This record gives sequence, C-alpha cells and structure tokens, in this order.
Amino acid sequence: MLDSSKIIVSIIITNYNYAHFLADALESVQGQTFQDWECLIIDDGSTDNSSTIAEKYTLNDKRFRYIYQNNQGLAASRNNGMLLAKGQYYQFLDADDKICTHKLSEQVRFLNTHADVDIVYGDYAYFETEQPHLRFSSKNKKEDLSIHYPTAQGAAMLSHLLVNNFTVVSAPMIRSSIVTIKGIQFDTSYQTFEDWRFWIDCALADCKFQYCSVPETETLIRFGHSSMMSALIKMNLGGQKIRKYLQPHLNWSQKIYNSFRMLKLIAKYNYLKTFGQ
Repeated sequence: MLDSSKIIVSIIITNYNYAHFLADALESVQGQTFQDWECLIIDDGSTDNSSTIAEKYTLNDKRFRYIYQNNQGLAASRNNGMLLAKGQYYQFLDADDKICTHKLSEQVRFLNTHADVDIVYGDYAYFETEQPHLRFSSKNKKEDLSIHYPTAQGAAMLSHLLVNNFTVVSAPMIRSSIVTIKGIQFDTSYQTFEDWRFWIDCALADCKFQYCSVPETETLIRFGHSSMMSALIKMNLGGQKIRKYLQPHLNWSQKIYNSFRMLKLIAKYNYLKTFGQ
C-alpha cells in the first residue's frame, strides 16, 4: 500500500479508448525525476484493452491506480479523479499525451517556494505519433509561433482568458486547495473547452497564475489522430457557451469585445451549418 503521507503530486490521467497511447503517457509519468507522486488512471468507460495496459503498471508500481467508471465525459472524469486524489498538488494529463522529465520536480519546487501562487504553468508542444522526436509550437507545425503566456491574478487574469485559452489542461500544476477549499470543479455540462471554463472559474476565485518556463518541463500534445477536437461545430458551440458565461463577469469594454467575439462565432456556426465542415 502506498503511504499517502509521501504523496506530493496527484497525476490525474483521463482515458477513453486510448489503449494504444496509454503506455506512452504512463511511461512519461514513471520517467519523472520527481518520485513522490500517485497516478490515478480514470478510465471513462473504455471498450478497448485499456485495463490490460493499465494493469501492467499497477501491478509493478503501487503509485499507479486504475479506476473504471461508466462513460461520463472529460469534465466528470477529472472531477472524479480530484475526489480520489491525495496529493498537495494536481497534475492533469490526457491518455494520448505526455509530460517531459522534469515537469513535476520543477513545478513542485516552484509552488513550494511561492506560497502566493495557486497555479504554475509552463510550455507545451505538439508532436506526431510517427515522429515523436519532432516538436511543434502549433497544430499547423509552425515552429516559432509567438504565444503570450501571462502571469496575473483574479480580474487581471480574466482579461487574458477573455481573449483565448492560452494554455492546455496539462501544462499547469495546481494546488489542491483550489478544489478542496475554493470548491472549483470542471463543469460537466461542457462537451469541449471544459478546461477553459475551469481556468476562468479559477480567475473569478482570485487565483494567481504564474508562467514559468524551464527546459524539459513541457507538456507534449499528440496530434494527427482522430479526436473530439476535430469537430468544428462542437468547438464553435463550446466557444459560444464560454462567451455567454463570461458576459456577466466583465466590465463594459470587455462586454463589447466579448459580444463581438460571440457574433463572429455565430456567423461561423451559420456558415458551417450551411456549407458543412
């Protein structure tokens, strides 16, 4: 039995029929230079051999735990993982992605020495299954894409999140107190952009976000395979849902900007519905 007093980081992996990628994610966890972690594999009703892959790790390393549930979606899977988590810090990871070797050690070090920071996040890159050694800063394979990574708290961070979701769900490490004390969870009504909504709720709760770029702490996002993110209409509706949620929390100038973005989404939605994806 794993000694819960030694668990510093709870890694919450969400999996749905990604048996063919799951081992890569688990290997990236096992290869971390930081060792005081538990890894919760939340299997959201998979019908493939995900349980067989997970069992190889749970039998050999008690820090891995496999939890099967009826299909509930990404948001509910992460919430269920957080309910079971025992660590001081939470690290999210999708089963088709990976984290670099020093991610846990450097981000734990940062949170341990910056008590005022609730969320620390670093860089991320995209990779293809066929060429995992090549990394790209965007899905369009532009290798020097300029992205703004803000450090801010509360309303100041909300102004950045108003523009876009500038990170991916697995780039940050968060304090467990965001969930256990502030009561923030993923909204299960979202079918996409549930992570964007989560970060918005963190900003509304006056959480402080800190960007910290350190080599070999990146999250690696797999692309080039079929995924929910390929559904343009679904993403558009998710964006509209985010814009509606934001509106009551904004000042007058932000409301104007948000309304403009909403109109663009509606126009694009109508185009997609008329002419197809």
